[in-house]
Amino acid sequence: MILSAAIILRVLVLASGAVSFHSDEAIVGLMARHINAGLPIPTFFYGQVYMGSLDPLLISVMFRVLGDSVQTIHITESLLYLLIIVTTVLLARRLSGRRWIAIAAGLLVALPPVVLTLYTTMTLGGYGETLLFGNLILLIGYDVTGERENSLWRGLVDGRLNRGVRLSGSAVRFAARIASPLVSVRRGGTAVRDRRRAMVDLQPDAPVGSPALVDRRLAK
Repeated sequence: MILSAAIILRVLVLASGAVSFHSDEAIVGLMARHINAGLPIPTFFYGQVYMGSLDPLLISVMFRVLGDSVQTIHITESLLYLLIIVTTVLLARRLSGRRWIAIAAGLLVALPPVVLTLYTTMTLGGYGETLLFGNLILLIGYDVTGERENSLWRGLVDGRLNRGVRLSGSAVRFAARIASPLVSVRRGGTAVRDRRRAMVDLQPDAPVGSPALVDRRLAK
């Protein structure tokens, strides 16, 4: 239901032609064309020293499938937006444990205000990816610090999935530190997770299989 509403709204927006073609979009499209032409993948957005080239990479793939056009760029961003909706629903359900909260959160994102509609239809250098990665970081971080004892991500961190592979814990550490306050979210007055896990610290670049996860007990 939520995705259906989002798809219908996005089809109407794309069909209306109301979304203009911005100069930043032109640069992203040009980068995507250059990638498909076999030029080196740029590290940064053309003319800048930030933002990267993930958006042009995704659009270059869609150019190969649907052809080079402004509409293809908007379709790519719209597909990213659907993933944002899905991860928002998953995050709301994970944090609240209530189906109606997940539905409400999904509808709020699926039927957005004009600004969010615009910025998730046009490509301006990575807004869609930023929103998607934000949701994924919170989901992964909550798995590491939250109540799921058999979490795949926690297993990667504390070594239960050790197969002799060394992993850098930077990304998971970052996610855990962002999401650690979320463990204080309450369901009906009951703490989601024992306060002992409210703070998480990981040893720098700890190999899988080492005692990387360190709990800090908090005073109640």
